[in-house]
Amino acid sequence: MLIIYSNGINFASGGAGVLAETNQGLVIDLPTQLRYFEEVRKSLAEKLGKKKAKELISEAIYFISVGINDYMALIALYLKANKSDSFEAAFALDLAHNNALNNVLTSLKHFLEGFMHSNSNFYDWLLDRIDNPHKLCGPFGGIFTCGGTMKVRKYNLCDNVEEYVWWDSIHGTEKINEQFSKALWNGPPSFVGPYNLKNFFNNEMIKLTIADVGYVRQDISVSF
Repeated sequence: MLIIYSNGINFASGGAGVLAETNQGLVIDLPTQLRYFEEVRKSLAEKLGKKKAKELISEAIYFISVGINDYMALIALYLKANKSDSFEAAFALDLAHNNALNNVLTSLKHFLEGFMHSNSNFYDWLLDRIDNPHKLCGPFGGIFTCGGTMKVRKYNLCDNVEEYVWWDSIHGTEKINEQFSKALWNGPPSFVGPYNLKNFFNNEMIKLTIADVGYVRQDISVSF
């Protein structure tokens, strides 16, 4: 049976991080996912030939959403060490990470012919919904439950889920995820750029101004 993955392939693992040490033994970490991808690439080359396999891989669209679990693990380490600034330090690293990632993605187009990317500024997007104004609570009252799978089992459901950002202390509600998906599809360059997904899939070139790419944060200070 010839499998060419024409409808895509998924390597994702809930709870995984960029670092192999994040939730080690419980998830498929990013290095392992990349190794699986390499195995698929070799398999395609054997079945389709190197030229056809290269075309298929180069024309594919890759969706990567990873990193938050690494920072959650970092926060947990800070809390165990009784450091009161654990969240501030982790958030500062998060912002520095986002800025560095944006710079790397921008530079890749100079090295990879035809390279296009779409990068979301999820940090500021979510912060805006928390601050202006949304309730920082949910059916689990902000307790870390992972949807009732942890030690805390009891919970109360919201009367109106549209009023809430958080399902528990980590996971967003279905409504906030719906809003995020729509923002990825056709949001402004200040949130997702240089292309939103609608532009990206339609291969629509867009002109950016300095204001459009102004979401790169400069107010970062990291200390340990």
